[in-house]
Amino acid sequence: MQKKKGDFENFILRYRYNFEIYVVFFVNDIGIYSLLN
Repeated sequence: MQKKKGDFENFILRYRYNFEIYVVFFVNDIGIYSLLN
């Protein structure tokens, strides 16, 4: 049970890290798109 909880926490941390990167790229894309128009 303890190991499973650790794996779940690692998954959440990894997901949150990837989500933050995705948001940064998404915002950058919108910024570039706005500059082009």
